[in-house]
Amino acid sequence: PPVTGKVVVLVHGLGRSRKFMNPIANHLRENSDYTIVNVDYPSTRAGIDSHAAGLASVMSNLDDEITEINFVAHSLGSLVVRHYLADATQDGKPLDPRIKRFVMLGPPNQGAALARMLNRVPLYNVALRGTGKQLAVDFDALSTHMGTPPCEFAIIAGGKSDNSGYNPLIAGDDDRIIRVEETKLAGARDYRLLELPHTSLARDDVPLAMTLQFLRAGHFTTDDQRQPLK
Repeated sequence: PPVTGKVVVLVHGLGRSRKFMNPIANHLRENSDYTIVNVDYPSTRAGIDSHAAGLASVMSNLDDEITEINFVAHSLGSLVVRHYLADATQDGKPLDPRIKRFVMLGPPNQGAALARMLNRVPLYNVALRGTGKQLAVDFDALSTHMGTPPCEFAIIAGGKSDNSGYNPLIAGDDDRIIRVEETKLAGARDYRLLELPHTSLARDDVPLAMTLQFLRAGHFTTDDQRQPLK
């Protein structure tokens, strides 16, 4: 049916489907007046540029009656949104003025050490095709197509707040899939590290509540407690 008012576009991560984002969708529906657009895409079958083009197609079909657009993305989905935003504003094109805020949950904003390790396993590249290689050895090339989001954005990372994290194969703190340092992106209006593994960032009550708070107010708790990244 036609969509009006304020919208939140949800984008899942690698190897998932839009069902994975249902906890976020349900939380937002039950606690706000946002309309939810839960996007599905074949995350393992193409590169991030192709997924961003698919998201652009979804965006182009949103109704003119929509007054506000926000994004919430988990893991790889954050890179898809970043790529879409960069494509939408390339060559000096203005950003759609309805796009307001963007929350990233466990994003591999600096690539993924685990992907680089798995890149040595032939089955990894066969199973994940272009996406897996982009997260590993081709991330520098990919990053040239993903600038800083031209809207207010915030990041929630997972980890143990120590030097070991959840995954003994990854050096430093991590959420089992992404290192804490890999989630960071300069320009974030707010940032939080929660003691949660990767998948829980899209399901646990705490990050869900923080996500809604940022969409509404531009901060996770209060404005004077924001933790911006510079």
